[in-house]
Amino acid sequence: MESLLSAPNHKKFNTYDFRDYKEDVIDLLGRVCTVSVETMPIVAAMAAVETEES
Repeated sequence: MESLLSAPNHKKFNTYDFRDYKEDVIDLLGRVCTVSVETMPIVAAMAAVETEES
């Protein structure tokens, strides 16, 4: 059985081009980083409350 990733099939179905989505990917990475950084103080506050309750 021929592999699905053989050269002819790979070229036929791989139509993704990063250049088409570059700005969207950069925007998404920025949003993910922002949410991650803003979540850190929330997690720290939750840990402090948990410690106080123990």
